[in-house]
Amino acid sequence: MFASVTGAPANAKDYPDVRVVSYVSRQDAKTVLTMAQAVKARKLVIPIERKLPLSDAREGHEIVGRGGAGKVLLLP
Repeated sequence: MFASVTGAPANAKDYPDVRVVSYVSRQDAKTVLTMAQAVKARKLVIPIERKLPLSDAREGHEIVGRGGAGKVLLLP
């Protein structure tokens, strides 16, 4: 199963064995706390491909915009 907040990837049809599910996120304190605890316990891992200073946000957006990149984390 592949869950996405941005819709199915363009190549989803190339993977007929993978079910694509759209997900709408609703943040609330309980959910955020549960997710933070899961990250701390290493039960939820968010792979970060690049870490950039906030001053390089433009570069981060360009990297993501080109596609094929994982998560880009902007740091203060």
